[in-house]
Amino acid sequence: MTRSGEKIALVADRLIHARAGTERQLIRLGTSLRERGWSCRLAVLRGSAYTESADCPIPVECLGIRSMASPASWWRAATFALRLRRDGVRLAHLFLNDTTVLLPPFLKAAGVRVVISRRDMGFWYTPGLLRALRVNRRFVDAVAANSEAVAAQTVTSEGYARAQIHVIHNASDPSFAAGIELTPETSAQVIGIVANIRPVKRIEDAVEALARLAPDFPALRLRIVGGGDPAPIEARARSVGVADRVEFAGQSENPAAAMARFTLGLLTSQTEGFSNTLMEYQQLGLPVVSSDGGGNPEIVKHGVTGLVYPAGDVEALSRCLGQLLENEGQRERLGRAGQAAIRKLCDPDRVVGEYESLYQSLLHDQEMPAATGAGN
Repeated sequence: MTRSGEKIALVADRLIHARAGTERQLIRLGTSLRERGWSCRLAVLRGSAYTESADCPIPVECLGIRSMASPASWWRAATFALRLRRDGVRLAHLFLNDTTVLLPPFLKAAGVRVVISRRDMGFWYTPGLLRALRVNRRFVDAVAANSEAVAAQTVTSEGYARAQIHVIHNASDPSFAAGIELTPETSAQVIGIVANIRPVKRIEDAVEALARLAPDFPALRLRIVGGGDPAPIEARARSVGVADRVEFAGQSENPAAAMARFTLGLLTSQTEGFSNTLMEYQQLGLPVVSSDGGGNPEIVKHGVTGLVYPAGDVEALSRCLGQLLENEGQRERLGRAGQAAIRKLCDPDRVVGEYESLYQSLLHDQEMPAATGAGN
């Protein structure tokens, strides 16, 4: 595959820090492409302390675009597209939401091929945005979705043909679990959740399940690692009599070390595109219980690499948790199987190679490969 001299741009709304899911994936992709010989530049609509600091490993161009409806923003978008064409950049890959609303018409008019990313189940859609996105389809050459569930949502909501969408799963970070071994607490069984406290995460379901399991597991605890207002979860825990069993650890600078202390990892979300948390649980070899929302079943295969239950079904969740809490051998077996499966599904070299194949097919007008990820 010839890469030397190929110029592409990765463009995002804003990069707040390197820990958020899309930011991590974008920065790692850009870094890997540069290491493989691509001339890869990064641009953002709006700057941040992170992109203006030495912490960001790729130089960043800030376009100074804030309002999508401002003529000044349209002018900046148009001049950016022309600047890319002048500099020999033939393809732009757009991440997050505002870029895909604003930039495709200008890029296409400048002769730049356009790839957009879809990485969630469309929680940000509004009727007005959907109208704009459907108009923009004619200016988009391909869509990169990080799960089959996200691909299906994009077809339904934005009207793309399925053949235009390429499923490329998130890449794992080999450094995430480096030097970390599972050391579950011995004084208690800990159900661990790594998630910010938001309604879509349905953390109250875990509290309800904890209350059902508490009589049979006297040392059982629920530990929540993440930000957000704990008050609603605290109130639910008090109402079901388990307030003394729920722990709020807050944001962690070292989530792998926090996960390593869990007996098992839990994800209760109503929906997810492709859960980085599930990927990280499995990188560590942690046994997993997950809801079936969105792309979760693409990561966790029920009875093979973890246990999966219908999102919102607290009775089924309680059964899954109880089954694993009672059976150390099954926890170990599922943990090992999940670790092996995620290494294949989210192998960084394979993921970057799939992006390279997609870019090359567009740059050289080849028939695009059907990138569907390992195991699909």
